[in-house]
Amino acid sequence: QQQQQQHMNMNISSADERQIRPMKQNFNNVTDEQGNNNNNNNNNKTSDIPPLKPSIRKGTEKQIEMFGEDIICLIYSSNWNHRDKGLKSIIKFLKDRQHPDIRLLFKLTLKIIYLLLQDRVANIILLSIETLNILISLYLKDIDI
Repeated sequence: QQQQQQHMNMNISSADERQIRPMKQNFNNVTDEQGNNNNNNNNNKTSDIPPLKPSIRKGTEKQIEMFGEDIICLIYSSNWNHRDKGLKSIIKFLKDRQHPDIRLLFKLTLKIIYLLLQDRVANIILLSIETLNILISLYLKDIDI
């Protein structure tokens, strides 16, 4: 097998080698199975997120109280990577069952999901649907409708 690989490597011309580029991978938010962040640099990426506009802040006061301003800034960011991080943070928040008022949690999370289901990026829409599934599976049995 080694001889075959060496033979194949010798047949690659220099023009072909220039066309092959390693794929850039972003490992900034790689987490293990327990949800621990495995990157070595400790800088939070929220520093490059613009603050909420006053008009948005006025309508999201309860969401800020529940999820924190950093997560809401991510959700309302114009950058889809930020919105993705925000939704993943909300999913973690839901799975940790960090808030005692389940009705309010359900209501505020649905508002965020409704907003992000209208996004133009397919990944955000799919993650919104996943968030809705998680919300329903974890909390619907706890709500008296």
